[in-house]
Amino acid sequence: MVEQTTMRPALIALLEAGLDAGGLQTDDVLSVVLPLFREVAALHEQGLVAALGNVSSYRITESGALALVLAGGTAPKSNRDAIDKLQTPVASVLHLVGETRITHEADAPMTVEDLTMASPSQIAGQTPLARPAYMPGYQAWEHSLDHHDAASDILCLGQVLASLACNLDFSSEDDLRLFVGHRENLFTLRQRLHPVVAGVINEMTELDRHRRAQDLPSLIRRLETYREQPQDLALEHVGSAAQGGLPQRRQAVQAHLRDRLFDLSRRNRLLHFRPTQSSINLTVASVPMVVDLKNIKPDQLCLGAGCFANEVMTGDRIQLSRWLRFEDQPYLPGAL
Repeated sequence: MVEQTTMRPALIALLEAGLDAGGLQTDDVLSVVLPLFREVAALHEQGLVAALGNVSSYRITESGALALVLAGGTAPKSNRDAIDKLQTPVASVLHLVGETRITHEADAPMTVEDLTMASPSQIAGQTPLARPAYMPGYQAWEHSLDHHDAASDILCLGQVLASLACNLDFSSEDDLRLFVGHRENLFTLRQRLHPVVAGVINEMTELDRHRRAQDLPSLIRRLETYREQPQDLALEHVGSAAQGGLPQRRQAVQAHLRDRLFDLSRRNRLLHFRPTQSSINLTVASVPMVVDLKNIKPDQLCLGAGCFANEVMTGDRIQLSRWLRFEDQPYLPGAL
């Protein structure tokens, strides 16, 4: 898929190759990162941690997937006292979603600083961290405190997943800042991002270790079966841009729910009837949009023989969202 060179880190080379092809799609991203996730999970089962913490920690295998440069892993490091000083106590009811510092001086423009991003002096190691913060270079803030455990590995892997899924280079401070600013609603960065993948990214990249996902095997299973899981309505983001308070937001939510229940466009044959001889090719409708054709698995396609045919022969109800690519074939809902 990509030839690794000594000039560019493997992760950046993979990201650039995906950008040249229009961006890696969901199946492309998962085929690249899941082998890496499984490799790290195997190390955790042995009581080890992965040698992560910078963009050069990864290599590309012959199959085009990511893997660890140091496959043997390392022993965990613990500095619990330093971690606890920066963390909110687990029993606290206070949950900080962000911190911002606004500076307004005379004869100078107002500046807004996102405190969830590490400052240049903190990144360089000249100033200690005052709070958990995102640091460029695919590293966890715990590493700067000489603490390395499975939870910090999950934060690093979450950044790798987010980088490839959102087409962002986290070794760039500007790209990382863009991700941090939209982390709660990643669809503003990548409209085609699958909701299940977006949820996994959000859980893996939490700065608060108490709220961060802790079990890597369960995350792997969620990503492997992402098409079979129900998708949330994500109403917390509906109408967020509407100004004017509660009435406008309520109207936006109602309009969103109405559009989810009723298709008012001309594709709705109940409202705009038109006799046709239209038909749907289920095989074509089940083929995902990917950069690398090797990422298309026959077991995920609607074929006359295989998993789909066996499910049809059972006579039970079939969950179409598991097989058909509604996100890639916009004509499907109306045609069905």
